[in-house]
Amino acid sequence: LPDFATFVQHLRLIGETKIRPASLSQNATSGPQDDTARKIAELYIGCLAAHVGTDVVLDSPTNAKGDNPDVMFTVRECDTAKPPQRWALAIKTISSKQGQTIFERIKEGAGQIDDPKCAAERGMVIINAKSALNHDALWNTTFTDLESAQKALGDQLDQLIDAADRDWPQHEWDDLFTRKVVRPVLFLGQSLVRLPTPAGPHTPTALKMLKAYGAHGPLDPVGHRLAHDMNHWMQVILFGIPGGAGYLPD
Repeated sequence: LPDFATFVQHLRLIGETKIRPASLSQNATSGPQDDTARKIAELYIGCLAAHVGTDVVLDSPTNAKGDNPDVMFTVRECDTAKPPQRWALAIKTISSKQGQTIFERIKEGAGQIDDPKCAAERGMVIINAKSALNHDALWNTTFTDLESAQKALGDQLDQLIDAADRDWPQHEWDDLFTRKVVRPVLFLGQSLVRLPTPAGPHTPTALKMLKAYGAHGPLDPVGHRLAHDMNHWMQVILFGIPGGAGYLPD
């Protein structure tokens, strides 16, 4: 991909200086000091952004000042005469299930997008729920099919969304979406379950999903489409063949 150069700093940092291999996994809980896991999440979202936009840029993994979104890219609407727009994604990894804490991380991400120094015109916040999910419960449950496993992961994300929704007043949510930040807020969940497959009755199977939370307001149509497309490519890449220069995943 022409955007590959922007990923090199993250790849080099992880490959040369991050020495906790378990942290590379996004389907297990880790502590708040696990910087490797956060960098992997930024890298992963950047790779998805390369399939929904162009000119992808990742914020520096070593010199970030905390006031820039993690991923920026350009979106061109093929069926309209609208000019291209620069979009930003602010990714926040949570370990708490407390609604107030989740809201504060969303607000922090929104502040990065709305910061005058951010060159994007629009943006969304992504909550990486890696360390707030009960991965053991998913792994130890006997699922009969993929759909029931996906529902279980989705239910856990819904619980986090409900906690944030319940513990914070609506006017505070509405204030987040008055400038460049748009609805929805995206909740990223990744885990590992065991499913019956032709390979065996308890085949380890990766699950990935993005859940869109609208905070009781209208979803931005472009943002909603981008969320849908990123989730689509998550599934296609997971179950198929990744793409390359000049062709999309199969």
